[in-house]
Amino acid sequence: MGVFSASWTLLTWTSMWAALLGDPSLRPPEERNLVRAVFKEPSDTGHPLFLMERSTTEFKAALVADLRITHGAYPHDEEFRVLMGEAMSESEEFRALWSAPALGSRLGGHKRLQHPLVGEISLDNDVLKVPDHDVRIVTYTAEPGTTDEEKLEYLRIAAARTAPPAPPLSLSPTPPTPLRD
Repeated sequence: MGVFSASWTLLTWTSMWAALLGDPSLRPPEERNLVRAVFKEPSDTGHPLFLMERSTTEFKAALVADLRITHGAYPHDEEFRVLMGEAMSESEEFRALWSAPALGSRLGGHKRLQHPLVGEISLDNDVLKVPDHDVRIVTYTAEPGTTDEEKLEYLRIAAARTAPPAPPLSLSPTPPTPLRD
């Protein structure tokens, strides 16, 4: 499980997340953003934080649609404006999706990853939005009784033995890193 801000910066994660997608603590916080990871060339990200197959156009369109909602809620947030400025200046694909008619923002689905320890693994991905807190909880699960479930269990056991703890997530009634209106 990973917890993301409204601008899709990874705030905290479980050891299982690190075992599955790469340890985010090895990267500075500004490099833990899904928008940057998805819309930059693979060589630009330089780390396995987002190992999934190159994101589909449908996923990218949903991500941009979700960012439009964030933009509407926080039009004056400086960090968000910087992120959008980077994406607009560095990615033709992002610019095209941003200027296209808005579509729904279904971010979950089915993902296929190529993992260095277990090989290819197919997982269901869910994105849960937390009302009044502007965070997204992202989970990956495997279909019960499959080899993918066995691979995920192997990674869970490996993570329990080796992964460092993630930074704590504030449980205050306000968002952990709120965007500013």
